[in-house]
Amino acid sequence: SASAYQDWIVTATPRSDQNITFASIPDKTTVSADFELNATASSGLPVSFTLVSGDSYASVTADGNVSILGAGVVTIRASQDGNASYNSAPTVEQNMTINKAPQTITFGSIPNQNLSAGTYTLTATASSGLGVSFSSSDSSIVSVTGNVATLVAGGTVQITANQGGNSVYD
Repeated sequence: SASAYQDWIVTATPRSDQNITFASIPDKTTVSADFELNATASSGLPVSFTLVSGDSYASVTADGNVSILGAGVVTIRASQDGNASYNSAPTVEQNMTINKAPQTITFGSIPNQNLSAGTYTLTATASSGLGVSFSSSDSSIVSVTGNVATLVAGGTVQITANQGGNSVYD
């Protein structure tokens, strides 16, 4: 009997490296609309997203849809796991700051009043839709309860309309 042999080297096709481009995410407010993240892999393979921190402030789907939930800072990770031709890409993280939304108060001028008028109903609105409170700089001239100003004595007083905000609005 006879035999012969040869060494035969079989090399797997080496996989190529890839990188992710994930641009910074602009700051948002608590009333910002849902939006899509944008990241690309140099391989052309799809990039997926995960929320690393800040799940009280935003949610992120694997395909990059972001929904704002509250004010704070979130960290989002972009990844690409590779395939038979490409190695996994190094992950890239971006932070996003979500600020409370600003609001304004519309408070029309108050006409001068005679003391004999007794009371005056104050009106103001906040762009947030939240309730507005009122205060008087001198309750010995005008006292305020709710939105009713009671004229106490003659003089000049400053009436302030205020809306202190909440978890969504400043």
